[in-house]
Amino acid sequence: MKRLIPILGLLGFAVLGQASGRTTVPESRDIGGRTYRLVWNDEFDGREIDRTKWDVPTQFRQGASLWHPENVWLTNGVAHFDIRREPSPTVRYASACLRTRKRAVWPDEKAVDLFSFTYGYAEVRCRLPKELRCDYWAAFWLQSLGMSGATTDDSRQELEVDVFETFSRWKPGHKCNAAFHWGGYREHHGHVNFVPGGPSLADDGWHIFGVLWTPDEYVFTVDGVETLRTDLKGLKPAEPSAAPSRGVLATPAYLKLSCEAKAAMGPSPDFESPAPLRDAFEVDYIRVYQEDKRKENHEDH
Repeated sequence: MKRLIPILGLLGFAVLGQASGRTTVPESRDIGGRTYRLVWNDEFDGREIDRTKWDVPTQFRQGASLWHPENVWLTNGVAHFDIRREPSPTVRYASACLRTRKRAVWPDEKAVDLFSFTYGYAEVRCRLPKELRCDYWAAFWLQSLGMSGATTDDSRQELEVDVFETFSRWKPGHKCNAAFHWGGYREHHGHVNFVPGGPSLADDGWHIFGVLWTPDEYVFTVDGVETLRTDLKGLKPAEPSAAPSRGVLATPAYLKLSCEAKAAMGPSPDFESPAPLRDAFEVDYIRVYQEDKRKENHEDH
């Protein structure tokens, strides 16, 4: 039986199944008897994506998809990610990405950190794509600042945390995939996949995905119910030559919301089909909380 992570007030301010219904944003959260305070959020209430919070890149992905700013927009307090089948034999789907870090594109450029954090609780309320096939997928993830060019195989230094990926919803029970990647994306790369427990997600409803990141472990939740807990120590990666994971990331990570595609990700009879496909990934909000140390510091003095 899965344990319940005590995150108080998780659903009290949002009505599942409706994009509307929010009244106030909780400024604090009781998690495991500790107070966590809001440090960053986006409620997507404006008319345009807030570029002070998000990079919206144009980027080819996985050899089968394209991120483009035209494919994500705000409407009625929701970020709408269009997922569109393309006629190109190379770029099979077009969608978009929001990330809180601007990568350097040219040699003389520097990356710009719009928001990153170390330890805390992050959650997103969203409605998943309707298709259950795995040739394209929506995702909410955390990525360490140096993961793309990492030269270390230590998961405590460089890590990608996939809070959910929808391409595994074809598995029994219609669960999303969760994953960890470390060591960069080349010779040191290692990863492990999980299919957490929790409710069926093939209901076209709104769900809240959360991850609590502490110095000791990661705890994943769906709609306030714990679905996965790991200290990320000694996990054997899928790649035979990669090193096992050594523990929880101890360096800053930034946020990503995205949709992309890759050929041959799994049993997907429609990937080569000429029939057009179109879908959507919708995000109501994203919030990050960190433990409030003020009381502890006051007592120390």
